[in-house]
Amino acid sequence: SSRLASDCLEFEQCDLNGLLKGFLSDMDNLIMERAATISVDLLPTLKESRILMRPLFETLIRKALSATKANVKPIIKIRSQVGLPDLAGGAKNQYGNQYCQITIEGNGIGFDQKGVDSIFNPQNKGSRLNKHCNGLVLCQRIMDRHNGFIFGTSKIEEGSKFTVSFPMSE
Repeated sequence: SSRLASDCLEFEQCDLNGLLKGFLSDMDNLIMERAATISVDLLPTLKESRILMRPLFETLIRKALSATKANVKPIIKIRSQVGLPDLAGGAKNQYGNQYCQITIEGNGIGFDQKGVDSIFNPQNKGSRLNKHCNGLVLCQRIMDRHNGFIFGTSKIEEGSKFTVSFPMSE
């Protein structure tokens, strides 16, 4: 969180495959403990802050791992596509760029879609939903620093999907 306040964040071309591989390696004990299956499609190289990518992906993956019932093995799918995110209203960003959308999808307990906007809002700390979604406000702030978007979709008892959308540089 303190890193977000820094104006000295360095944005550089980052191989997200290598970064994610390192994060998953560090989380190996938790993944094995939960007997989780994590599949990762090939991710692009994007101009990002390496410092902020770790808490972003780590938070979303940990949420997916912890949001399953005790007797259910977590299945997490991470994939990407280039296009225009729903939140962009079908318009390209100010530089005329498309977005790279990276989706982290899990088979967890899910949540009521009606409350999805509140999970990214720091003002709603007392809500029942936010108690289960700690860290997502940080993810929202990270995406704000990247001029991107984050949004979630979910169905109770079926799982959740979080999509982060980064502007592609030309």
